[in-house]
Amino acid sequence: MFGYTGKMLFVNLTTGKIEDKPIPEEWYRDFIGGPALGARILYEYMPGGCDVFSEDSMFGLLPGPFSGSNFFCGSRYTVVSKSPLYNGWNDASAGGDFGPSIKAAGYDGVFVNGISDKPVYIFIDSGKAEIRDAAQIHPFQRRRRQVYLREQGVVVQRIRPVYIDLQLSVPVCNAHALGNIFVHIYND
Repeated sequence: MFGYTGKMLFVNLTTGKIEDKPIPEEWYRDFIGGPALGARILYEYMPGGCDVFSEDSMFGLLPGPFSGSNFFCGSRYTVVSKSPLYNGWNDASAGGDFGPSIKAAGYDGVFVNGISDKPVYIFIDSGKAEIRDAAQIHPFQRRRRQVYLREQGVVVQRIRPVYIDLQLSVPVCNAHALGNIFVHIYND
């Protein structure tokens, strides 16, 4: 499977469970790229009819098969989820260091579900992931928090507090750095 690692990372913020799941090879052939593969995985792992703000709802961050290469659009990745606006499909595309960093960490994507009762972040380094308490960095202003993490050599992906504020549209922001991956689901 050229361009793919063969596994996805699944993180449940409610239970704290972190699991690497192999993805069937035919899915990679039949659903090429972030939006298509993301749709297939959400269809398989997210219960049909679940409320977008429930613990069962999930979102995914998926680099494409060329992510991390010198190929045109090699820095692109896709965010997939259920839309809170019309309860259907939702995806967005972005560029930067985050997509290639997911691949470099050994994954074809990261899927997150559940709701944490406190500020947390997902830290991924060389194929090992953990949910970390964000209390230490949570009081920082957003910009100061990003600078602090970049100084630690971390690639940052920020997602607004959709589960806490129940907002219908939230930004997914890139911050550039090299090294580990940090997905911060914050509530400030």
